[in-house]
Amino acid sequence: MSFLSSLRERASAVNAHIVLAEGAEPRVIAAAQTILSTGPAGLAGLARVTLLGDADTIIRVARAQKCDITRAKIEDPTSSPLREKLVDEALRARAKKGITRADALALVSNPLYFGADMVRSGLADAGVAGAV
Repeated sequence: MSFLSSLRERASAVNAHIVLAEGAEPRVIAAAQTILSTGPAGLAGLARVTLLGDADTIIRVARAQKCDITRAKIEDPTSSPLREKLVDEALRARAKKGITRADALALVSNPLYFGADMVRSGLADAGVAGAV
């Protein structure tokens, strides 16, 4: 077995959940498709993926690129049912800075903070950002 095949098999076995903060970015969508479709024989992919952003925009960009992201979960930080949990996480994590609930709501509306708080609260195993 090649090194790359071994790496893919181990990654698939972990069943990690990765959150991608810039979900409408074409390179991020292409990466999501690769992660979701590149599993060893019999396995669905390297990891579970959540794309952050407006669902309609993400789907439109994916279609334009002919990328299949149907197995990805899409969360819009401005309307996600996870918002309240992540606001609570933001308040807890930034309590020493004197953050208010309104400040936490504003932070969690930003996909970068939303993704970071998903990882911090255990809703995702890792996050990737910085494409733009």
